[in-house]
Amino acid sequence: MVKSLSVKKRWEVVFLHCHRLGPKLPISKIAKNLKVSRGSINHWVDIYKQTGEVEELPKSGRKKVTGLKEDQLIKEVSLEHPESSAHQISKLLSSMNVPVSASTIRRRLKSMGMLYTHPISKPLLLKNHRSSRLKFAIENQNRDWSKVLFTDESTFQLFPNSRKLWMKRSKKLVYRRVKHSQKIHAWAGFSQSGFGKIITFTGILTSSRMIDIYKEGLIQPPIILFDGDWTLQEDNDPKHTSKVAKKWKLDNSIDRMEWPSNSPDLNPMENLWRVVKYKVRNLHPQNLKQLEAAIHLTWSSLPKNLAWKLVNSMPNRIQRVIEEKGDTIDY
Repeated sequence: MVKSLSVKKRWEVVFLHCHRLGPKLPISKIAKNLKVSRGSINHWVDIYKQTGEVEELPKSGRKKVTGLKEDQLIKEVSLEHPESSAHQISKLLSSMNVPVSASTIRRRLKSMGMLYTHPISKPLLLKNHRSSRLKFAIENQNRDWSKVLFTDESTFQLFPNSRKLWMKRSKKLVYRRVKHSQKIHAWAGFSQSGFGKIITFTGILTSSRMIDIYKEGLIQPPIILFDGDWTLQEDNDPKHTSKVAKKWKLDNSIDRMEWPSNSPDLNPMENLWRVVKYKVRNLHPQNLKQLEAAIHLTWSSLPKNLAWKLVNSMPNRIQRVIEEKGDTIDY
C-alpha cells in the first residue's frame, strides 16, 4: 500500500529525482535519505509526469454492475410494487431476465433518494368524508382563525411501547415492554395568542366528566386568550356531540364550529400533542405522579410563538384540502 506523503514531501521527491533544476538522484538513494518507500516515490513521480502536479488523481471507484436501463427498471419496479423489499424486487427482476442482487438494488434506490420505511398513517376517507372536508374548506377560506380555540384530548403512556435505540450489531439490547402501561389522559386548548389550561385525568371520559372539563377549561382561560367573541373547535367525539354537552354549550353561549369527520390533519392540536409527548418522554417519568407533573411542566414551558405558528398554518391547510379535493394533506 502506497504511503500518503505531505505535499511538501511530494515536491521534495519530484525535485530530487526529475525536476529540471534538481540533482536527478536515483529513486533508491532518495528512498534511503528521506526514509520513504520506493513505491511511494514511484507513485508521486508518475503523477507528476502525467499532470505536472502532485495532487492525487481522482479514483474511478467500484465499477457499476448496472447501466441506465437496469437502473430505470429498478426504479419502475419499486414504484409499481412499493411494498416489496429489495429481495422481492430482486426476484421480480430475475423473472424478467435482469439479475440484480438485493444489495445493489438498495444502493441504487438510496442514490435515487428513495427509502424503504413506514408510510405515514392517514385515515381512510370515504366519498362523503372528502365531500364534507372540501365543503368545510371552501366555507372557511376567509375565517379569522385568531378567534378560534383549538381543543383536543390525548393519552400519555407511562412507558411508551414504540422507541428506537442505538445498539451494536454484535449485541442486541433487550427492552422490557410493559404490556398494559399506565396512562394519563389530557384535554387542552390553545389559540393564536397563547396556550390555555391543560386538564389531566384518569379513567373513562364520560359526558358528565366532559362538562366538568368544559367548566374548568372553557370559562376562564378564553377570557385571557381572546378579546371579544371566539369559537370553539373540537372533533366529533360522542362526548362532544352528546345532548348534555350541546345543552351546556348552548346555555353558556359557546359557539362551536362544525368540524368535518376524520380530519386530524386539519387540527393543529395534533401537531402540538406530538411536540408535548416528545418533551414529556425526554423527562423520563417513572410513575403516574411524575408523568402528570411532566405533562404540566411541558405544557407551561411551551413557547408562545409556537401557538402563533400553528394557528397561522390553517389558511395553508384549508387551501391544500381544496387542492386535494377533500383528500388528506401532509400535516
